[in-house]
Amino acid sequence: MKYIIFNQVCDPLSPHQHTFTYGAKNVSKLNVKPIATWGLTGLLALVFTAAGVFKLMGVEQTVQPFERMGMPSASYLVGALEIAAAIGLFIPKLRFLAALGLGATMVGAFGYHLTLDPEQAVLPSLVLLTLCAVMAGIRRPQTA
Repeated sequence: MKYIIFNQVCDPLSPHQHTFTYGAKNVSKLNVKPIATWGLTGLLALVFTAAGVFKLMGVEQTVQPFERMGMPSASYLVGALEIAAAIGLFIPKLRFLAALGLGATMVGAFGYHLTLDPEQAVLPSLVLLTLCAVMAGIRRPQTA
């Protein structure tokens, strides 16, 4: 299958990088990394905003682990931090620290599920921890 782009024929199965000139602009193959990065950012922000809101609302399933540890009011602190870090993922100067902070909450969640609640799956906290680590790696500050 071939496509016509800017009045030129383009074969998407061709191994060659296609670059077209349109006016003064250079239009090249779609760069997937920024799209994947923003997709991951949106996913993490959505998950942690929802988790934070549920903790602040006092939803039993999200507050119960803190009650089992004897720190029921800590759920409000963790919920507020999750929401703040989810917002921080979209602020350029805070992205890296926000990803690290969310990763730290997942280390705590993983430890809790591993030691105090073994019948619950630890997989979600491990997956989110991994995604936070990937985000921190992508958003780490560049050194000169």
